[in-house]
Amino acid sequence: MAKRGTTPDLAIVVDVVDAFFHCAKCVIRSGLWESDEWAETLGLSTMAQVLTTHSTPSTPVAQLEEELAKSLVKNLY
Repeated sequence: MAKRGTTPDLAIVVDVVDAFFHCAKCVIRSGLWESDEWAETLGLSTMAQVLTTHSTPSTPVAQLEEELAKSLVKNLY
């Protein structure tokens, strides 16, 4: 699972029972790219909070938040 010389600290294994595929138009119709259509996220846990709740990282939540933000910029943009 190493990528670019880095091995992940945490992995999630998912067993898929059923998978459904839709035509490409469903993505357009979903409003996925329209932020006005997104569900409210106020009150939901952040990714760092979820990680610390469901694992035992040695990194404090605030530092995880910072590292995740940097990772998004580095790996997704």
